[in-house]
Amino acid sequence: MPITIRTAPEGDRALLADLRSGAVHVIDLAGGSATTVLDVAPSGPDTTQGAHGIHRRGNRLCPDVER
Repeated sequence: MPITIRTAPEGDRALLADLRSGAVHVIDLAGGSATTVLDVAPSGPDTTQGAHGIHRRGNRLCPDVER
């Protein structure tokens, strides 16, 4: 279940936090496809744990994770 999407500071990629899978998907905006999947907090279909969002920390994007 996608819950948050943010563009990277450079503007070439987007990061999508997926609550149910516990992953952050890196999406190439020019190509329109996922290039990388970062498994940050595995969860299951019946839980609300996982990647809750993405926040900026300086010029970095960091996932919000609940375990």
